[in-house]
Amino acid sequence: MRKDLIDMLKNLVERHLVTMTKTSLEFINEEGCGLSIDCDENLRPIFENDYIRKNYEDAMKHPELYPRRFNELVTRKWTYMEPATGRCHCGETIQLIDQYYGACQCDRCGQWYNLYGDEILSPDEWEENLEEDY
Repeated sequence: MRKDLIDMLKNLVERHLVTMTKTSLEFINEEGCGLSIDCDENLRPIFENDYIRKNYEDAMKHPELYPRRFNELVTRKWTYMEPATGRCHCGETIQLIDQYYGACQCDRCGQWYNLYGDEILSPDEWEENLEEDY
């Protein structure tokens, strides 16, 4: 096996599932519209700017506007697949994602890789014309 390919595979981080959790303070009206403010790990609202703080203060003054949910903490959890990454022979970290028929290209040097991190020929050197299939 070529040394550059071995180096690429040594730096490969396999794709993996990521789970995220976010807690928000919510104010929701009858139509399902309203205000949601992200909270920190101590469940305190994060006021990233003066507009968010003003909206929060206004909502707290008018609980009658939010009959479905008023000043309620809501925690949501979701997952997503983080793609595999590897290091190109030029040193660039690349995400092994399906950019073009199961292949991806290094932004720095233009080298192409398959989704397993193997170096491959650029698509213009492939024998088949995949565009004709579609």
